[in-house]
Amino acid sequence: MEKRLYKSRKDKMLFGVCGGLAEYFSVDPTLVRLVMVLIWMSGAGFLAYIIAGIIMPEAPYEPEGNKATEKDVVVDAKAEEVKEEEVKVEEVKAEEVKEED
Repeated sequence: MEKRLYKSRKDKMLFGVCGGLAEYFSVDPTLVRLVMVLIWMSGAGFLAYIIAGIIMPEAPYEPEGNKATEKDVVVDAKAEEVKEEEVKVEEVKAEEVKEED
């Protein structure tokens, strides 16, 4: 999948341009913001930022609920253990019923 430049949804101050650049280049957004301030001081930086904020597309929405956490994995493992225990209990009950007949 090709790498695309988007405005950031997660690390956003004004338009998300600096956050998007930081995600694209895999650097700290604070560094990008510091460089942007230096560029703004030269005069043309502010206009470039506004244009980038208008032109750059917003990052695709990624729901946070799709990411499994360590807690989810532990809960899933416990659920499997409970199911296995329930199966064992049902087997024991079935054997007891057979013995009674």
